[in-house]
Amino acid sequence: MSRTEGLRERLRESLGEIEKAEGKACEADYIKKESILDALRIAKETGFDYLSDVFAIDFHPREPRFEIVYVLTKVQTGERFLFVLRLAEGESFPSASGIFASANWDEREIFDMFGIQVEGHPDLRRILTYDGMEGHPLRKDFPLGYQPERGFFEDVHHTPKEGGPPF
Repeated sequence: MSRTEGLRERLRESLGEIEKAEGKACEADYIKKESILDALRIAKETGFDYLSDVFAIDFHPREPRFEIVYVLTKVQTGERFLFVLRLAEGESFPSASGIFASANWDEREIFDMFGIQVEGHPDLRRILTYDGMEGHPLRKDFPLGYQPERGFFEDVHHTPKEGGPPF
């Protein structure tokens, strides 16, 4: 019996049949967008007390184009489990920052680098690029060799404080 069978059993009871994802490093399940917040709450209740990462992958030109991957960890044992959410171009997903505070900056990075909207995020704005930048650098169709016309410190968000350090 798998160490994560308790989690999978709770997921099946609450959400119905779950599609198992092919993973070599740790176990993973595909979760529907409308069920992701419930799945994260169930995972937290079953001992996965830390959301160590949330990231996106662009599979352009495949459809659905994007996958959002949630890496859950049991801090005491180091055990990991992944939830994978598939999204089509133009589709958004709900913010997990109300369940796991650690999702906040990861979701902002997904928004900035891929242009995927995060519903209900408390502070959804660019985090690695400037506000006026066009495009999203981690999309596979982002033009190679693109150079922004503005510098990093020319933006309102990134202007150094007068007389202080540049952060």
